[in-house]
Amino acid sequence: MDSQLFVELSESQQELVAGGGQLTDLDDYLDTFFKAENSVVDFQAMLESGPDGSTVMQDFSQDFTAIDTGAKKDFSASFD
Repeated sequence: MDSQLFVELSESQQELVAGGGQLTDLDDYLDTFFKAENSVVDFQAMLESGPDGSTVMQDFSQDFTAIDTGAKKDFSASFD
């Protein structure tokens, strides 16, 4: 039985056996953000009439919070 445990391979043969070429470019970009915006709506009105009669009062108030959040990842690799 003839066996060749150590055989010299060319560079292209080694790349083929190893599964690819040389890594030439690698980019990994991560981004996340959080934004909170508070706003208050306040509306008041008051009406009056004559000698001690007719009064209308109105009051409306509301707090609003808007939240925007997100995350992303971009990854790329180039081989020769």
